[in-house]
Amino acid sequence: MNRRLENAQIRNLSSTPKVVDGPRYSRNLLFVFTIVATLVTTLSLKDPLPPPPDSLTLQVLPDPDSLLNLSSLTPSSGAWQSIDTLPIFHQEGTTWLLLQSAKPQRLELNGQSFARSEVYIWQPNASSETYVSRGTKELQNFIVPIKAEVPVLLRIDNDDSTKITLRLSEAENVEFLATNTLLIVALSAFSILLILDMLQLVFLRDSWSEHAATLFLSICQMLVLVSQLDQAILQYDLSSSGFAAASWALLGIATLTGTISLETSTRARTARRLAYLALVLSVVVLPNSISTSVTALIAFTVIAITHSSSSLIAKVNDGIFYTLLLLNHTMFQPIWPGDNFSFQAATVAMFSIISLGRCIELVKAYSDQRTEFENLRFRLRHEHSARLYITSSTAHELNNPINFISSGVGLQLEQFGELRDLVDVVFHDVDDPDALALQQRFDSTLRSILNITLDIQAGALRSAASLDHLRGLSPVNNQIMSTFWTFEEILRQALDRVELQYLQSARSMVLLDLTTDEFKTQLSTNLYFISDAIGKLLMIALSQSPKTREVVRVHTMLETEGYQILKISYPGELPSAEEKEQNTDRLDQLEHIHECLRLISCRICCTHNKGNESSTFSVFIPKQGTST
Repeated sequence: MNRRLENAQIRNLSSTPKVVDGPRYSRNLLFVFTIVATLVTTLSLKDPLPPPPDSLTLQVLPDPDSLLNLSSLTPSSGAWQSIDTLPIFHQEGTTWLLLQSAKPQRLELNGQSFARSEVYIWQPNASSETYVSRGTKELQNFIVPIKAEVPVLLRIDNDDSTKITLRLSEAENVEFLATNTLLIVALSAFSILLILDMLQLVFLRDSWSEHAATLFLSICQMLVLVSQLDQAILQYDLSSSGFAAASWALLGIATLTGTISLETSTRARTARRLAYLALVLSVVVLPNSISTSVTALIAFTVIAITHSSSSLIAKVNDGIFYTLLLLNHTMFQPIWPGDNFSFQAATVAMFSIISLGRCIELVKAYSDQRTEFENLRFRLRHEHSARLYITSSTAHELNNPINFISSGVGLQLEQFGELRDLVDVVFHDVDDPDALALQQRFDSTLRSILNITLDIQAGALRSAASLDHLRGLSPVNNQIMSTFWTFEEILRQALDRVELQYLQSARSMVLLDLTTDEFKTQLSTNLYFISDAIGKLLMIALSQSPKTREVVRVHTMLETEGYQILKISYPGELPSAEEKEQNTDRLDQLEHIHECLRLISCRICCTHNKGNESSTFSVFIPKQGTST
């Protein structure tokens, strides 16, 4: 029966419908819809292929096997194919390009990937007509001067397929300057974002992995954007060297890395590893002519699946940005700044919006954290004041019983003296053995009572001294009460604490190297905080020093920056967590000392002199209120 009930419960649990995260599901749908809408809009608005420059006749003849020679490529040959639109598609092997112009002009040729070009000038002579070579150059921003009615033959050699385009060299248009301006804007926005991400990475150590992943993603976005504009702006043949493919691969890896911290199933982890492998292989194995397109498609798919932005505006911006990037690296592949300039401008603008949006989010997050920190500090200050008030009130209440104990112990000692005298009188000149034995018992009992009474008196005095310190902790207007205390009183209280808590012979190991005037100098401060801090510093100095006489030196320094400086010097290293495990507690003590001194407007500085292997704790006490 019990087995049936258990099986029924298991079936009920397994048949429970899954809860779908509605907002997240709708945001993912919005991201996919943005991608589709951007694809449709971009393809419908794609610029038509431009024609060759005016007054220029452009003819082409493919030669994939490189079998043709110059004698069969005369300008009047019927094998030439006329070209009406640019760019020119070179498949592989050799492509012959014939240029003729009705007027002198200079042409600038550019290729999408590396290609060699040899220039021949047609020179008809009386005896024969032939081409004269003018040298071989790389087809990258290649200037070709053309004379009127003088054909120019270009032999283009490349083992991979590529696109070749040309324009008049004086046709520098506003698109070049506009694209440069847009890139500067994008770089500026990215630089601000990069600095903010780095600051978060440095200061928010508790979540460094998250901020490191965000920083890595931002850098990869910028690399892909620059690789899109490498030929239009930088005029370097970076695409053929795999820069664009490597940028897309890094972008995909950065996106996958950002999802590692999420709780995923074994199937999801396997898919992530396969995506890593596909991105790396697409860059390493595939040829340059197709690696960029394949890597871009894989990385784009990874981004579309794992994109996790919470903001609706960020979803739309990211969808448009990544889609335009993909199209520019697969279909558009601009060569000149004027090629698909509107889409390049839109891509850079979207990246600028993304960067500025992230900057605004970080600034807002910092502002919220700052407000929260101020509120927390306000609450802690009031809580601290309340605790100080309770401590001081308790000390006042306990002070009277301690006074009663001290007074009672004093009277008890006086009565003990009278009892001692009485016993001595009673047993004076007594020779009876029984009486002498009784006298020894009286002496032993009285000695035990005296030791106990003296211990009680010592404990009462120590308690009274501690309560006297605590009575000065009452806050007035959120400030710690301060009165005038001399260096002598401060150091005496500090040494009492050291001998009570750490080492009874501490005074013999501390050299108070102060003049009489320095001892008598009065400072307006709180005795409890300043003596407690100096006492703890002396404990640290003694623990770091050899156990010899006067090994720790206490001295003052000339007044500077409105502070009276008390120095504690000792031969030894500063506490370091890397040396000993116990030094971690001393570092925590230094942090506590720093916070306590801050409450009374003091501060501390720790220095180490490698020359004489000595360390110094400097306590800066405000000079304001100091009297001599």
